[in-house]
Parts: sequence; structure tokens; C-alpha cells
Amino acid sequence: MTMDDRLATILEALTTHQAPTWLNYTGPVAIIISLGALWFSRAQIINARQQYVSTVWNALMETCINHPKFMDVKFTSQYLDELDELGTYSAFCYEVWSLIEYIVTRGLYKSNPYSAIVYWAAALHRDWLDNNPYMFSDAEFWRVYNRARNEPLTMFRNPALPRATNEPIQSDSDVYSDGIDWNAVSPNYHDCIIGPWAPAMVKRDSQGNKSRNLLLNTFDRYSADELRKKRILDLGCGPGTILESLVDKVTEIHGLDFSQTALEIAQKKAMELGIDFIPIKKDMRTYEATQKFDLILASNSILPRKRADVVTILGKIKDNLADDGLLLAILPSFDTCQYLLSRWEKIYRHRSSDEAYVQKCVEAFQRSKKMNVDDLTYADDGVHSQCFHTPDSIAREFRAAGLEVIGKLQKVLYPWNYAKDFDYGYFPGTPEIWDWFVEARRAPAATSGVAVQSGATNGSKNQA
Repeated sequence: MTMDDRLATILEALTTHQAPTWLNYTGPVAIIISLGALWFSRAQIINARQQYVSTVWNALMETCINHPKFMDVKFTSQYLDELDELGTYSAFCYEVWSLIEYIVTRGLYKSNPYSAIVYWAAALHRDWLDNNPYMFSDAEFWRVYNRARNEPLTMFRNPALPRATNEPIQSDSDVYSDGIDWNAVSPNYHDCIIGPWAPAMVKRDSQGNKSRNLLLNTFDRYSADELRKKRILDLGCGPGTILESLVDKVTEIHGLDFSQTALEIAQKKAMELGIDFIPIKKDMRTYEATQKFDLILASNSILPRKRADVVTILGKIKDNLADDGLLLAILPSFDTCQYLLSRWEKIYRHRSSDEAYVQKCVEAFQRSKKMNVDDLTYADDGVHSQCFHTPDSIAREFRAAGLEVIGKLQKVLYPWNYAKDFDYGYFPGTPEIWDWFVEARRAPAATSGVAVQSGATNGSKNQA
């Protein structure tokens, strides 16, 4: 068939609406070839985008290796104060957010690993973008950023606490010889440690009455004259975090800690506040007072590495209490750890319906925090495991130490806006995380000394 014959056949087909037999095959073939070319072209585009993101990302990581501060939220959140690095960091952030803009405008952010890069940038470098919003105008960019910024943080934003030794941590070592370097922590305590004496926790309500710190609220039931007559011990006093809240309430307080730096800071602070501070550099597991105390305060200080040491510490507290003395304690809550795990699990399930993926994420969280449900241990900073507490473990261990819990345990609630800076996530609109507030006294002899076993029988429960 000549070319003229083929054209005549096509014209006939068009006018009669009847396709010739050979066209029944060439049409689909042409379509298949076109789709193949389109697929190949799209694959080339996707590959080129992946290569671009990979190249830029590798360059950014190389910069981080040369400038470790760029991975430290304490620097990135206060970069304007670091004049030596300001120019370099600003240029780095522009490259970071330009990459995010590229990922968003190409629709890559909807899948891993690109979504992880977006969350990484939002976790570590949000402050620079908030200060320089005019550099990016794409509406979708800001929508994706705001969603990532307001979701719970999946990246660590706080570094591990400094250690007292450079040797590897041994599971059976003593917390006081191979643990946190409190001498290094003490000068910047509130920047390193989430605790009940931080400004957000002692701030009074709008009526000037209650604060979130229930131990502080308990002092309100005593008059200044009553408190000044009491012999008071702050157990694990640190750098005197309690002192500012006790101005005009006490004139003298004893502070026990094994950190010399902490005691010196506390003593200086007390002198400025007009409080007589008596430092005691001792181990709380072995300290024996020459004179009993009317009040012993413990604010998140009963958290040794070994579970058996909890009863030992509580036993010494009982021995150092006067017959009618009181222990007022805030204890770190293991229930909060389990509650957080449940919150994260919901986030993981929201992001994926793959059960295997969800379980991997849950297990990764448990490993990252050294979470042990048998010994109720948890590492806030991912490095230093410490003993936390549940209502059941409190009842059992206090009883074994000869202490009687008075009334019901109460929750000391931490606001999300405060807790999020210490890697406790950010879940606004949901119940807040908490520690346990306990009041206790010496138990009658017949009810003390019950044996305690560690393990699953501690009965940790989700109290949310």
C-alpha cells in the first residue's frame, strides 16, 4: 500500500467513522509508546529531584559536622546572641529552608524521607525562619511548615546531660560515681532540668493563691511563725531552686546534696535572700542527722539508678524525721512515661496504618529513653536511667521504709509549653504530664518493714 493509498483509507475512515483494520493496532501502540515516554520522562524528573535533595542534604550535613552547634537547640534557639557564628548560621538556615521550599513545592513532603527533613528543620531551625519569614512567600510552604511546627516534636531538642566521667556507663554502677555531673548542671539548672521549682511551676494563679507546685501550696497552710520554728531539710537541694519561693516564710533551712558546686550556689543565693542556709554534702542513702527534722522536702530528688536504693533513701528519711515530722515529696512519675508512649503511638498510627511500622516506632521510643517497665526506670535525656514512681510502687516502698502516706496522691501538672523544651513532646488540648505529690509521716511500728520486690508487680498504671 502506497502513502496515497493509506491517506485515502484514513480519509474514508474519518468520513464513514469506520477505522480500517490496521489502525486498530497502531492507535493503542501509539498510546502505549506515549505513556511509556511520559513515564520515562516522569521517572527522570523524580530521579533528578531525588538527586538534588540528596546533594543539598549531604552538603547541609557536612556543614553541621563542621559546625556542631547547628545541631544544638540551645544554640539555634538563641543564635542571635552568637555573633561569631551569626553570619554562617544565617546562610546555613537559608539553604535549609530553601531546600524545604523545594521539597514542598514539588510535593515531595508527603512521603518519607522528605517529611522527616521537614520535621528536622522545624524542630531545630524554626527560630531563624520565624525571624526571617519574608524570604519565603509560597502559601503551601507556610501551610506545611505550620503543621510541622505545631505537631509534637519527633526530634530531640535538648542534648544529654553532662556526665561525671567519660567512661562508658555500667548497668550495675553507682549513680553517684558514674552518673550526671551535677557540678556542671547546677549553674544553669532550669535550662537543663524540667522541675517543679521552675518559674512556670511556681507562678501563682490570677487570684494570687495556688501554683502548679503542690509542695509550695502546702506551705500556705503554715504561718510564717510556725515555719520559722520548724527544722527543715531540703533533700537533694541542688543549687537552691526552692529558696526564692521561701522568702518571708523561713529564716533557716538545711540543704543536702553531693554536689559541692550546687551547695555553693545555694548558699550564695540564700545569703542574698536573707535566709540562713546550712549546707550538708552527703549521700542521701547514708545520711544520719544528729538532730531530727520537722519537715523534709524532696523535689524530684528520689530517683536513683537502682530500684533497691529507693527504699534505702526512704528509710533514711524516716530515721531523720521527728516523731511528728512530715515528708513533703514530689516524685517523678513513671505513669507519665507510659502516658507519653500512648500519645506518641497515636501519632504514629495517624501517620501510618502499617502496624509493623507503628510497633517499630514504639519500640524505638522505648529504647531511646531506656524505658524499663520492670524497674520503672526512664532516661529523660536518653542517657541517664533513673528510678521513677507509680502509685503502687509508692505505696509499697514507703510502707517497706516505715513511712505512712497521708491522704491521696496528687498530680503536679506541667504545662505543655514548658515540658516541650525537655523532649516531653507537645500535645496541646490533651491532659498534661505530671509528677506525684506525696505527704508522709513515720508509720506505726506494726505497719512498717514490708518487703518490696521490683518488677512488673510494681503495677504501673496509666493515670491519664
